[in-house]
Amino acid sequence: MRTTVEAVEIDPEVVKIALSHFGLKEGPKTRFHTADAFDFIPTSTGSFDSIYFDAFLRAPEASGLGEKTRRLKTRAFLTQVR
Repeated sequence: MRTTVEAVEIDPEVVKIALSHFGLKEGPKTRFHTADAFDFIPTSTGSFDSIYFDAFLRAPEASGLGEKTRRLKTRAFLTQVR
């Protein structure tokens, strides 16, 4: 069985830190997407066996991401990921 990982992160700084400080590398089995998962999921052409997301953490007020993380907690979004 071939395992692949597609990581979607809205904050480009988080992606930069993951790549530079945690040894993560993009390759044939690992892809990183700097995107809003709310927009990424409905446009993705692949299928996924498992989806993990940490949108239940509260975004700092100054980040401006509060509304974007709230959208991931809606019935509409969760229906899309089924």
